Amino acid sequence: MSDLKFKEIQEILSILGRHDYLATHSELDLRFERQQLDKYDDLDPNLVAYEVGSKRIRLTAFFTKWPNLVVSAFLLELLDEAKQLELNDAEIAEIEQCKQIALNLRHRTDDQGNPTLPSPYFENIRENILADLDKAKQVIWICMYLFTDYKIASKVLEKYREGLSVEIILQDDEKNRREQLQSRYWNKIPSLLWWYPKTDGGILHHKFCIIDGRVVWDGSFNFTPTAATKNKESYVSDNNIETISKYADQFKEIKKYIAEEERLRNLF
Repeated sequence: MSDLKFKEIQEILSILGRHDYLATHSELDLRFERQQLDKYDDLDPNLVAYEVGSKRIRLTAFFTKWPNLVVSAFLLELLDEAKQLELNDAEIAEIEQCKQIALNLRHRTDDQGNPTLPSPYFENIRENILADLDKAKQVIWICMYLFTDYKIASKVLEKYREGLSVEIILQDDEKNRREQLQSRYWNKIPSLLWWYPKTDGGILHHKFCIIDGRVVWDGSFNFTPTAATKNKESYVSDNNIETISKYADQFKEIKKYIAEEERLRNLF
């Protein structure tokens, strides 16, 4: 990509989205070829300098918001191109700062492959969930409409007793509050169980599980024996960090909602 002019790089980045910052050199080369952009021979230096400043700001914001993402070495190349323009000392210093941030990050290379695609499961869902729960080392977060499967509940309690941090959000439903479930499982982890209240605003219909912050499972599959043995269900395993982060944010938002509902009920 060294023969590409800086203006062309700017144009492509304006067309492509933020996620293309994560692309490898070979992926970006393919996308450059498909764009078939015209060459920019006569450039307005003031316009280019302005765009460099805009890009510098965007890069700084990107690194600040997503400091742990794996990014392409393409960013370093972009910053080196910017340094060749006629910039003042302050602008050059800012570019150097961006470059140092980029150097502190890990970079994808062509031999590291692409982000993993989510894996859908339609059979043996319970078995796959149990296997993944068994590998858990730190944290298990479960957000479920119905959770009445004793096999999965036993595995979760086992991991809790091993010292893992376990938190469960359940719809406040008679099936979930069944006496056998309460005595055998839920009463043993009372401080980590959150009950989503029955309100006119609807129910908690989520069916997802986050394990160690490395994978999120989501789909139609409730943690029930019927779902495991009779129903036609789907469950998807996704280990992409952005997906997991969004589910984690949703989990925390639901906990905040439950806490606020409890606070308001206690006022009356």
